[in-house]
Amino acid sequence: MTLAPSFAASPPASDRYRDVYFAVLLLALAAYAFTGKGFAYAGVPPIFPGEVILCLGLLTLFLPFPSLAVFATVPSVLLVLMMAWTLTRTIPYVAVYKVDALRDSVIVMYGLFAFVTANLVLEKPSRIDQAMRWAGHFSRSTVRWPYSFTSFPSNSTPLSHNGRDLARR
Repeated sequence: MTLAPSFAASPPASDRYRDVYFAVLLLALAAYAFTGKGFAYAGVPPIFPGEVILCLGLLTLFLPFPSLAVFATVPSVLLVLMMAWTLTRTIPYVAVYKVDALRDSVIVMYGLFAFVTANLVLEKPSRIDQAMRWAGHFSRSTVRWPYSFTSFPSNSTPLSHNGRDLARR
């Protein structure tokens, strides 16, 4: 029994997941650029978009297994060492400082995005072209669509921090 050509030519589910994840990552970067902290705080503490996107990205990194080339550069090794050091200096103090200890260490742990992105690009270099095309569309749209939102309807978190917003504070 042979599969129909449309099914035989489709990429495996893991490849489609990685392509969708890369698109979500690009959209999230655009949302951060358009809205600043507004998008960063769109969530229910402690679950924010950055953490969700990072967790989904770790699935692309570790399932099935990352390219070892992601970890084979001097900056990657230094980042891994810094993450390890940060964890060893954070974990003993979680009992004392609770969420504050985790919050302070997460800035280094966001370095995992570097590994996720590098793995995605090494796996499929055409993703760089996709990102550049989207960046071109994004830069043209920022000229046509200035920041028209000021806050999310459900809370008072500002979406943009332009000069008018800062002057009112």
